[in-house]
Amino acid sequence: MNKDKALLTINYSDPLRITQGGFLAENSRESFQDACRRWDCDYIEYTGPCFAGHPAFLKLHAFSLCPHERIMVLDADTIVRDDTPSPFDMTSPEYFHASQNAQAHHAPHVTEIHKKMAEESIRNILTVKPIESLIDADYIRDNFFNSGMLIISREYHEPVLSLAVYLSEFVSAHWIDQIPLNIAVFAYLHGYVDMGVAWNRQISSNFDHMTDYIYHFSGDPRRYDLLNRVNWHMGEVVL
Repeated sequence: MNKDKALLTINYSDPLRITQGGFLAENSRESFQDACRRWDCDYIEYTGPCFAGHPAFLKLHAFSLCPHERIMVLDADTIVRDDTPSPFDMTSPEYFHASQNAQAHHAPHVTEIHKKMAEESIRNILTVKPIESLIDADYIRDNFFNSGMLIISREYHEPVLSLAVYLSEFVSAHWIDQIPLNIAVFAYLHGYVDMGVAWNRQISSNFDHMTDYIYHFSGDPRRYDLLNRVNWHMGEVVL
């Protein structure tokens, strides 16, 4: 085991099948394992138990689920292109890395709906927590990141995830990880490093040719069967 770095994905399925957990496609798993081989990191697939009640919430416990110093947290409904460079080599442990939730290919009304939902949830939390003076709900709304891909380090980000766990008590099941995590990141770190859309392309329509490093099907079970059709063998195989 490489205690230094790991790729973590949550593949727990709750009995009611109301969440994205448990939908890891074999094609996705193979792309994750191939990436870990090339990046010289461990592959950690967590399958349970879901002590938090909601699989997405388990991402906030990444440092408990992995003994590693640096962790790339990747949603189960994603796939990684086989020439993707190591995110550990191109990022600094000091900074929290993610990708913005709003993407240009989303319909404008969808983006606005997401922003409104995020803002309402953020303001609800800030009305009951004494951190309101440290952050601005409008700023978080406009710079909201998606938790489908995160690059974190134990040394710098354990307090961030701990605060997110605490704040999750005040948010509904929808976006249970993303709302608290965004607030915690902006409260502690005043922001994050945006990796760009190539590292978390949400619901792409081009399955025959991956134009970005990571495709993300964004919690939509109706599309998960497509994950097995994505051709991620685009680059040269690195031995």
